Formats: sequence, structure tokens, C-alpha cells
Amino acid sequence: MKQIGIYLKSVLLLLLIGASVVQTTTLWFDEMSDRNVFYRAVNQYRSLVAKEETASMIQPERLAVFFGEKDREYTVIREEAVPVDRLLAAIYTMLADGLPQAQKYTSAAEVSSIWERSHVSMTLTTPLGVDHFAASLGVRNADIGFKGQVGEVLVQPASATEENLVLFLLEETTGEYYRYNLGKALMGDANDLVLKFIDDRENVGTVPAYISTWKDGFEIFSSNVLLPLPTGALTYYGEIYLYTPYLADGRIVTGIQEETTNISLEGHVSRFFDNPDIKTVTRKEDSVLYGDGEVTVSYNEEGFLEMKKVVTKRRLPDVFQAFAQADAMVERDMKESLIDYAFEGYSTTADSVVFNYTYKVDGYPVYLDNQILEEVGLDYPIQVEVTDGTVSRYRRFVVQREETLIQPTAFEGRYQDALDTALAQADGAGSSVANMELVYAATAPGALTMEWLVELDGRQVFVPVSLQGGGGQ
Repeated sequence: MKQIGIYLKSVLLLLLIGASVVQTTTLWFDEMSDRNVFYRAVNQYRSLVAKEETASMIQPERLAVFFGEKDREYTVIREEAVPVDRLLAAIYTMLADGLPQAQKYTSAAEVSSIWERSHVSMTLTTPLGVDHFAASLGVRNADIGFKGQVGEVLVQPASATEENLVLFLLEETTGEYYRYNLGKALMGDANDLVLKFIDDRENVGTVPAYISTWKDGFEIFSSNVLLPLPTGALTYYGEIYLYTPYLADGRIVTGIQEETTNISLEGHVSRFFDNPDIKTVTRKEDSVLYGDGEVTVSYNEEGFLEMKKVVTKRRLPDVFQAFAQADAMVERDMKESLIDYAFEGYSTTADSVVFNYTYKVDGYPVYLDNQILEEVGLDYPIQVEVTDGTVSRYRRFVVQREETLIQPTAFEGRYQDALDTALAQADGAGSSVANMELVYAATAPGALTMEWLVELDGRQVFVPVSLQGGGGQ
């Protein structure tokens, strides 16, 4: 023990000597260009992360990289497979620090100009009004320069030989892009991060390749949709099952069920209480109710969970602070879940803001049959109401994903057959397609199926994906 103490003292002494050398070097060589490189990088990254936190409502529904190559115009980034935190932080910094200094174009840009250079495209989970978009970034509406809703952010970083990077913002209702030029010197570190991200993706051997419906002149599409090419690089899980947790033989079980979950219903609902030890429990015919006089949490056999909190003052909260509270509540509730979630949008009433969330599995959206949600009184799988700075109501259709050891299967994303099928169902003529994407669909707790979702003339058409042998479709 004594020898260990001597060793630790020696190490501490060496560290102190090293620190003094660094400090002396800093003082004597004040003009040294590379001094404190590590600290500068750390501080800059902390600054980038701070920008991301202040822009929390500007969340990506889809991240894509444009290469401009014939066999892979775009690739879509799946956040589960590729770390994107530094990329997002760089984009938020460009928006928050760059827009006030950018050279703005008062008229919409030619759509073709977005494909002049490699870029990163970030489609937002929900279009944000310019007021909220600007406020979320801490910039003025005048820094954005147009009215309407922002639905996409596009970044063309500057290469070593280029002086300016370019930002584009998509006005959602008109489909017009607005251009902002930024000096590379102003955004050097953020620019380099985006440039490196593109280079890293380009150097990956096989990635899912996509084409742009606008770039390739698909006139039937009213928005810029990215469609996968049949390269065989797409993957899906063929045996995903959802179930309603905390049930045995159709009845609610409050204790731990070893075969299905490592947490009990009792433990799950405790996270909604400040002091869970004092809560009471009341069993009803098909549900269980927990309460402490201020908060009540109920759970029924259909998997509907609802938390209500007594709020003495009812007034409309700040939407950004409310979103942070709603997001924290969802994160707390979904802690042990094997299903991901995504922010979908929000609405306001006279005295509250309601935030909506959907489920995701393996990066794909999960679409539950509307009848399932209607039966439990929901419009979305997760809905959070915030009033006067407090989460006053939290509702979720609770499903869990069975743990599985199966490996994902590769398949070819042949969109044309699915599009033809959807158009045939709508009698084809005069149809306009707003969106088309691969999703997991479920008509009830049970097996998920991979399907094409085609948003056609204001309605949703689902077309099953047919997997044949090696993944053809």
C-alpha cells in the first residue's frame, strides 16, 4: 500500500511539472500558431454542441449527402449507423452564427443550383414557421428574409479552392429554395466538419444510393423525394414483433416478468412521481391507477398509459421551453424501450402546447393503423401536453419490441412497381405524389411489415414490399 502511495505521488509530481511547462510555453510563445490546439478544439466543439441544444426543435427527419455521381446521386444517412452529432452541431452553428452575416438573395434560387456542388440535406421532422425557426436559432426574421415555413436546410461546404460556402432554406409551401452565401473564413471549423463528413461518406465502399425526383424530372412528385436505387444495399429486419408489455394471459401484471421485460409496471410508473414511495395503487377491472394526490398514472390492458398532473395556473407556455420539458418526459418514459421515437410536430390551444411523437425501428418510421390509436383516444403514439411550464398530461400507446438475434436482410428498393400499384389504386390520372418512403407498418400489436408509403392526393396508400429470394422486389 505504501509503495502504491509513493507511485501515485510520483505520477502527480510529473503531471504538475508537465502542466507548468505547458503554461510557461503559453506565456513565452504567445504568438505560436499551434498553441492550445487541443483546448481550442474542445472549446469550439462545446460551442457547437451548445448551438445544437438551443436549436432543439430543428430536428432532422432525414439527413442525406449529395455526391452527384451517376450511380449514386444521394445517400441517406441512418443515424443508428453513422454518428451525426458533430455534423448537426456544425449545421446549427452555420445557421445561428452565419445567417446574420450571410449575403442573402431576395428572390428564390434556381432549383438546379442546389446540385452544382456536393452538399448535406437536412429535412426537418416538421416544417417550422419562420418566426419559430428564427427564434429557435436566436436570429431575426430579417436574417432569413422570407415568410412561410422552413422545411429543409441544405449546406454546400466550401472546398480548399472555394471562398464561400452556401446555405439553402426550403420554403415548404411554395417549394422554393432561398440562398445564403457565407465566407469560409467566418465558418472555418463548421465548414471543415461538413466537408469531412461528405468525404468520409464518399469513401465508404457500398452505401444505399438514392435519386432525387426533382433533379431527375419526376413531374408527378410535388416535393423533392429521394427514392432508393435497386442496389441491394438496403436492409430490413424480417421478424420484428411488437407486444403490449406488463400483461400475462391478457391481464395486467405489476411485478417483473422475466420472459418479457426487466422492469415492472410498478417501476415504470414510478418515474412519473417525485416521491414514488408515497403513491397509492388502485386496481380496476381492466386497468391500474397510481396516484399521490398531485399526479395520477393509469395503464390499461390495451397498452394505453396516461399521466395527469394537477396544474393550478393554466396559461400558454414558451414553446421552446415547453418542448424541452416534453422531450425530457418522453426520454424518461422510453428509457428501457427497444423502440426509438421521433418528434413529429406540435399544436397549440388557448393555454397549452401539445407535442406529438411517432415510433421508429432501425431508422424506419413505424406506422400504426389509425384505428388502433383511435381506440385509445390518440392521434399519435405519444402526445405530451405542457401548460404553464409543466407537463400536465402525458399519453402513450405503449408497445415493446421483442428482443431478437436475427440479422438484417438486404433487399432492392424497386420503387417503380410500388408507385404503379399506388397510382392504379387511385386511378392514376391527375395524381400528385407528396412523399414516398419505406416504413414499417402494423395493424395491431404483432408482426411489423416493410411497406411503401405513398402520399397520394392527400391520402396515404400502403403497398407491401415483396421480397423475392435475394431481395428483389
